[in-house]
Amino acid sequence: MPAEFFLKNKTASSFRSILILLVFFSVPIWSAQTILLKNGSSIKGDVTGQNEKTLTVRTADGVQTISKRSILKVIYKDVNEEEAKRIRQEEETKIREAKSAEEKKKIEEDAIVQKPDSKISGTRSRWSLVWRSAVLPGWGHYKAERKKTAIVYGSLFWGGVVATAFASQQIGQKKSEYESSTLIAQASGNLAAGEFYVSGKRAEYKKSIQDYQNIAAGTALIYLIQLTHSYFTGISWEQEEVALTPEGSVLRKGVQLDSMRESNLMNPNSTNSLGWRAEARYNWFF
Repeated sequence: MPAEFFLKNKTASSFRSILILLVFFSVPIWSAQTILLKNGSSIKGDVTGQNEKTLTVRTADGVQTISKRSILKVIYKDVNEEEAKRIRQEEETKIREAKSAEEKKKIEEDAIVQKPDSKISGTRSRWSLVWRSAVLPGWGHYKAERKKTAIVYGSLFWGGVVATAFASQQIGQKKSEYESSTLIAQASGNLAAGEFYVSGKRAEYKKSIQDYQNIAAGTALIYLIQLTHSYFTGISWEQEEVALTPEGSVLRKGVQLDSMRESNLMNPNSTNSLGWRAEARYNWFF
């Protein structure tokens, strides 16, 4: 009975902890940037790359490739409509007052390429792996692309949970057999045989309790080991090789798949104004 009570309370406590962690860590944090277009409209998204002619922006609807000729100003932060209108007026005034074509071109280029420095490694945190591993053993390693390790830890942990539950049932069964044995021994009338039978059932009952404790402790140990391992895996994950191209795109070591939606804002009425492009490449650094 104490073992069953302990297991039920432990399960309920773990379930409550998982719910709290899921609520706490499920709040997304995303800050958009504002791209002002020459046609008077604007786009909110995250600038992920650029080259001499285009700017790549990830929006809520997908990835768009925008011609720089259609861009008036890139504001590398989220601004309200009033602030965007003020900045638009300032940029249009600068262009109108430009004394030469070269000065106008420089103003337009500066309005696009200026971007505050950012650390690529800041997008990864070891704690991102730790809390996932705390909620669901193996999830942190899966997030870090250590899928074999994730499968091993997940299998060991959930195998331990099943074994612990089975061992708990065995305690109840062996206890029932032990209690029944005393009644059988009393009814048999043979004191020596009855005592031998009861002692055997008592030993089985005690062994079932010991087995349960060992399996539960082993499962808890597996949980703690994978949680600790996820922290050190996170350190390596933070430091994995990434690089920036001259155009500002992020490259990661190994196979990289990208898909993006392209739009031609200079000619929106064209039948080819919208389309999708997919890329597959392998990157290595030296």
